[in-house]
Amino acid sequence: MNKSIGSKIYAIAICLVFLMAVATIISTYHLSRVNGQIKLVSQYYLPLDQSMGEVRAYGLYEIIQFDRLSREKPKSLFEDSSAQAQQLLKDMGGCEKNSRSEMLLKVREKYSEIAQRQRIVFELMELCGSEELEKATRLVEQGLADPLVRSDPDQSLKFAQLKQEIVDMPDARKILHETLLIYFREMASGNERSVEVVRQQVDRDWVFLGKKINEVTVARLHPYSLGIADKAADLERQALFLSLGMTAVASILGLFFAARLTRNLVKPVRELLIGTRAIEQGNLNIQLKVTSSDEIAALTNSFNQMVGGLKQKEAITETFGQYVDPRIVKGLIEDQQFSQKGEKRIMTVFFSDIEGFTAISEKFSAEGVVKLLNQYFTMMSDSIRQSNGIIDKYIGDAIMAFWGPPFTQADEHPTLACLAALEQLKLLKQFDQLLPDLLGLRLDLPKLNMRIGISTGNVIVGSIGSTVAKSYTVIGDNVNLASRLESANKNYGTHILICGETWERVKETIECREIDFIRVSGKTQPIRVFEVMGEKGKLEASEMQLKLHFEAGLSAYRALRWEEAKQEFGRCIELNNQDKPAATFLSRIEQFKTKPPAKDWDGIWNFSEK
Repeated sequence: MNKSIGSKIYAIAICLVFLMAVATIISTYHLSRVNGQIKLVSQYYLPLDQSMGEVRAYGLYEIIQFDRLSREKPKSLFEDSSAQAQQLLKDMGGCEKNSRSEMLLKVREKYSEIAQRQRIVFELMELCGSEELEKATRLVEQGLADPLVRSDPDQSLKFAQLKQEIVDMPDARKILHETLLIYFREMASGNERSVEVVRQQVDRDWVFLGKKINEVTVARLHPYSLGIADKAADLERQALFLSLGMTAVASILGLFFAARLTRNLVKPVRELLIGTRAIEQGNLNIQLKVTSSDEIAALTNSFNQMVGGLKQKEAITETFGQYVDPRIVKGLIEDQQFSQKGEKRIMTVFFSDIEGFTAISEKFSAEGVVKLLNQYFTMMSDSIRQSNGIIDKYIGDAIMAFWGPPFTQADEHPTLACLAALEQLKLLKQFDQLLPDLLGLRLDLPKLNMRIGISTGNVIVGSIGSTVAKSYTVIGDNVNLASRLESANKNYGTHILICGETWERVKETIECREIDFIRVSGKTQPIRVFEVMGEKGKLEASEMQLKLHFEAGLSAYRALRWEEAKQEFGRCIELNNQDKPAATFLSRIEQFKTKPPAKDWDGIWNFSEK
């Protein structure tokens, strides 16, 4: 086989499609014949059978009224009853719009005399029976003109026979009706002998009409319908067997050609599969041999080139992942989703800093400082990345990071940032234990303390920089606010401060206490600031009491109730003598006692320094 794989598969597909098309065409033909048979039954035979039933029913009602009139023996013949019945039927809208019970009800409402009412009903039944018979005649004539019937000699003959037998029925009904009218006249004249003779003739005429109806329904329509059902079932079975046969042939041919084609594809495809699995497991040192000259060979070459490209991307990602978050590197190299334009989004920005690091670094060698910072950044960065945060940059001993779409869900990034900050405080204790080995000292080791600021709000995010150097970063007032909050920690002796917007989004998951209402440097609008204390439900009882007393003291402080505020903040010191926010407010209260704030003081504390 010198043809391409595509042409081979295409040829097999064409053959299978051809076979299935033939099967479909033949099946469609048989099914159309089945539909034709069903149409004959539903459109002609069943309606005809129903019409014959109606003719019989109207005849029975006519005989019933005849019997009732016979028993009543009315003195009047009601000669105008036929005209009255025709007018009443016209007023009612015809037989089809009214059931027999409805017609009887309307006659009973209009005629009070029993004999007259029975005679009117008698005439109505005669009119409706004749109308139903005319309807059946039209239906047979319509069938004879139908192309479906005309194309089938057997059906044409059957409809012709039906027409001939139905044509005779109006005469039989007319004879019966006239005999009934004769009976009424003889009964009115009082000739008992004539009445009896006519009565016998009525019975014979009714039996004759019933025989005619039975010939149409029992002898014709029912056998015809059953025959059509049998024929439709045969056609359906033929279509089914044909479809199964063609499907079996197509399956056998498809399996045969597929087996031959598969033999030529299995080995190289299996090698490609093994190579793909090796790549999935991280092995990029695989190289496949090209053993043919068809599309598989081209695929193998492409695979080898892909492996080379993956090696190159892996090297780039590994290298730049040390400088930029790997997710951003991936986006820049593969998706290019961060290189087009900036966007305004609600995100959470994080700043952290080591308190007094400049003075600490002066005590150690450059090598020791680098070791200390590298280990510190490694530990602190892990908590940020594990919570899906993006490390934007390292600024000396400070870390700037941010959370938000597309790296996190829109409603979870403030909580993730707070959890990362809490985790960093735990890691800082572990880091202190590593300092002797990092610095090679056992004495005079520094005591490290972190300050963290977190702010949530609108920022501009995008790739920012020159044409030769860019950084995927965030800018805006909320970035500056996070930096100011980090710096504000030193005024309260706190570790983690967040803005009011962040608190609104985390108050159900993170336990916080409000610290102050401040106006930071560079901003005119005051903000509420909160200290992150821990996860919701995980604080100790003493910490919860501390929070409650501090909040009570803060409320009294803002209301200028200095003694009450002093008592509440004092209780905070009793619970934790290291609670620096409470000590800060106690110091302010002492100042306000000697130099009270202005009368219109709004409780805002202004910071002039960054």
